[in-house]
Amino acid sequence: MTSDIVFPFNNEKEFIAMAEKLGYTSLIFAYTKQKEKTLYQNTKINIKHAFISNQKSPKTKNILISKNPANLRTVLDHTKPDYITGIEWDDKPDSMHSRNSHLNQVLCKIMNKNNIALLIPLQDIQNSKGLKKSIILGRISQNTRLCKKYKVKVKLATFATSPYHMRSPRDLQSLAIILGLSTEQAKNSLKQ
Repeated sequence: MTSDIVFPFNNEKEFIAMAEKLGYTSLIFAYTKQKEKTLYQNTKINIKHAFISNQKSPKTKNILISKNPANLRTVLDHTKPDYITGIEWDDKPDSMHSRNSHLNQVLCKIMNKNNIALLIPLQDIQNSKGLKKSIILGRISQNTRLCKKYKVKVKLATFATSPYHMRSPRDLQSLAIILGLSTEQAKNSLKQ
């Protein structure tokens, strides 16, 4: 069951049509504000809804975007989101011997224990340019290796804001392999 996470803006039907063409079986509509769930008729796609939050709202559950991972351990212990993303996007430069990816063995063990997956958004990678893109890809690659070692689930999603920004499941699996996941983990990275 291949799944993707997208950000619709009153264009949910277009996302559903594109997901059917690309071969997805499930689609998660992510919103920044709580929205009333809508039932979609005549579709083969399983539709779910997610709520995007930041660290300031600890009562939310689904996806946590952590652009400032200073208190990431506390948030992982108390909030326990389903997914966490954005930890690689710190402007602090990498040190000489390691990357500033904000993930370590302690956080990986907490994520494994609480069944929290690392979510890698394709849209953020595509929007970055030049040296920043290479730095981010290196940090993501380091995080995927840590997740692989400590058996933390890694998920990939397009985070598309338009149906035309969506990519096929095979494209995302190829990216997962390039980032350091095994073939089996790459296939599982698109499952719910």
